[in-house]
Amino acid sequence: MKGINLHSTSKPTFLALYAAVGCLTAALVAEGFLWLTRQSVNSSVPSGPQAVCITIDTSGSMAGPKLEEVKAAALRFVERRDLGRDRIGLVSFSDRAHVLLGLSNDRQRFLSTISGLSADGGTNFEDAIYRSADALNGATEACSVLFFTDGQPTAGDKDAAVMFSEQMRAQGVRFYAVATGDADNWYLSRLTGKRGHVIAASVGDFDAAFRRAEQMMFGGQLTESTDSDFYGNYSFLQAILRVSVWTALLSVGTGGLLVVGQNRRLKKAPLTARQAIVVVAGGIAAGLVAGIVGQLLYAAFSIIPFLNFLGRLIAWAILGAMLARGMAFFIPNLVRSQKAVTKKGMSVKISELAEAKHLR
Repeated sequence: MKGINLHSTSKPTFLALYAAVGCLTAALVAEGFLWLTRQSVNSSVPSGPQAVCITIDTSGSMAGPKLEEVKAAALRFVERRDLGRDRIGLVSFSDRAHVLLGLSNDRQRFLSTISGLSADGGTNFEDAIYRSADALNGATEACSVLFFTDGQPTAGDKDAAVMFSEQMRAQGVRFYAVATGDADNWYLSRLTGKRGHVIAASVGDFDAAFRRAEQMMFGGQLTESTDSDFYGNYSFLQAILRVSVWTALLSVGTGGLLVVGQNRRLKKAPLTARQAIVVVAGGIAAGLVAGIVGQLLYAAFSIIPFLNFLGRLIAWAILGAMLARGMAFFIPNLVRSQKAVTKKGMSVKISELAEAKHLR
């Protein structure tokens, strides 16, 4: 900003320019941090033949367009596969689960079997996981389960389903879930073992969700999405740490440059040691709070796909509020309460007059 007479600008514009520079600089550093700590989506994709069990929820809530759409998405999934190399199985579940088709490379048999699916009854995840294991039994290929549901378990033991899925994953079976409707994405992440293996889908987007699962399963997705950068392939604590560090860097960068701008406008030293300590400590605190709240709310709202953004929105609001509150310690005419207005009214006036004098 050297050579530009910013003192001729209004104070809000002056500070906004400094805040923008601080936020941009911090964002570049924060993105570098995310890049250094990222995890590859495809790090564990097998290179040889694969066996896939497509496990489809056929409970009563799936009746109508949803069932027809998921059947079409599953058909297109199979049509895209090289069944000279891979094998596909099919399990349906409602009150009970059934292996409709063991692992096969007979495309026509799969197409005719899935076209006969109908919806009725409850939702038994426990039996669905057991029967998925049955469908994959004896496979020598790398094994995966592609699990589709629109609801939460209403039958069977949901904890037993998680325990059995953990045993299967320990034996090398990978789990992917496509979730829609009232599905509990947080619970499904316990089945899959990874939050990034749960794909939220709305009606009309089932085929896109199956394609995304296919990319993760067979390769072809070489870069991470924004969601994956923050939440996808990390444990809950890892995700909180990464988001907290990211938001802390933004907070420190933005807050630090705001203080520097305020000091420069008053023709003071750019940043005192005390101010630096407060800015860094406050930025870290704001980042931790916003990161933890954002991650918790993201997990809570992920049950309803189109509300996912609310967790982040609230986290950003908290970060902004804490940053604004912190600035009141450094900027004289940003008082923190009505009591402060009454008590320090004269000192505020004096500081404003001093600033006006410096600008003349």
